[in-house]
Amino acid sequence: MGEVAREMVLARALRTVSDDYDVVLIDCQPSLGLLAVNALTAAHGVIIPLECEFFALRGVALLVETIEKVQDRLNPRLEIDGILATMYDGRTLHSREVVARVVDAFGDLVFHTVIGRTVKFPDATVAAEPITVYASTHAGAEAYRQAGPRGSSRAATRPEPRARRGPPRAGRRARRPAHGAWSLGAVRGAPRRVQRAVRPAARAHLQAQGSTSPRWRWPR
Repeated sequence: MGEVAREMVLARALRTVSDDYDVVLIDCQPSLGLLAVNALTAAHGVIIPLECEFFALRGVALLVETIEKVQDRLNPRLEIDGILATMYDGRTLHSREVVARVVDAFGDLVFHTVIGRTVKFPDATVAAEPITVYASTHAGAEAYRQAGPRGSSRAATRPEPRARRGPPRAGRRARRPAHGAWSLGAVRGAPRRVQRAVRPAARAHLQAQGSTSPRWRWPR
């Protein structure tokens, strides 16, 4: 804290090794202390990760003020490369409103890519594993759980329907048309007045198709 030109300590340290790297990423803590000012002084550009919360908008405003001060006093070449929306949940109105406000305020500086919210991050913290390791090792187990044993689908593991005993019953069930055929069987349980109202339309459609099979007739 008592160092002369304390805001330039990181810039001086990176100056000696800057020729050995194409890109140097400096991950800053979520605060505007001396470490963040050192990073802004040593950097050429800033990528601002924005959590899709309204309180995070206030933090972005304070960060932009700090960046402008650093540009004016310490690092004139510093620029804002973009704003990245993180922990985005498209199912909530709150996240969509936050992104809309950021786009209205910063325009083209907002990246089209967003980082969605996922439960794998807290699960990786509980498992004490990096997110890259946790996601890769548990992806197979999750796929197996969803697919069922031997990679089969859930539909394949359902019990088969009981076989029909004896010949099909005569009556309404036997007169139902095949799958995909135009019929009004869905309203057979409707009141009589509904059936009388739709019967002319059914007859007209059947006559247009040239079908006069008894199975298409409505029950009396």
